[in-house]
Amino acid sequence: MKSNRAYDLMPVAKVAHIHLGGTPNRGDPRFWGGTVKWATAADISACGTRYIRRTAESITDLGVQKSAAKLLDRDTVVITARGTVGKLCMLPEPMTFNQTCYGLEAGKDIEPSFLFFALKGSLSIIKSQTYGAVRNGLEKSDSGISG
Repeated sequence: MKSNRAYDLMPVAKVAHIHLGGTPNRGDPRFWGGTVKWATAADISACGTRYIRRTAESITDLGVQKSAAKLLDRDTVVITARGTVGKLCMLPEPMTFNQTCYGLEAGKDIEPSFLFFALKGSLSIIKSQTYGAVRNGLEKSDSGISG
């Protein structure tokens, strides 16, 4: 059946590569205090502009190598998926983030800024996919993130 809408929604996974963040072992000081910015949902929620420039913590290159944290490229869109769901920002430089966030790298057929603004305009739909009575969360398999 053909849609009468001027546009159709599609799963983010059809236009972007989805990455879950990670946290290096807090007990190993070799992983913390380096030059790689490491964002949390709190950092992203506090970001008042499209690009996040400040993070409360940073990790080392070894922390990236020895953990699930991924160093993602400039213009990756980051969305919070735990606690305050649906806060968005873009990376102005290569950066990492923890598992409260997803990194969305735009595919070759979509501009990163378009992805950012399309998601921003769809936040009510994305938030409707959250779960949890006490702590809202968004799973990668939810329709707001993947297909």
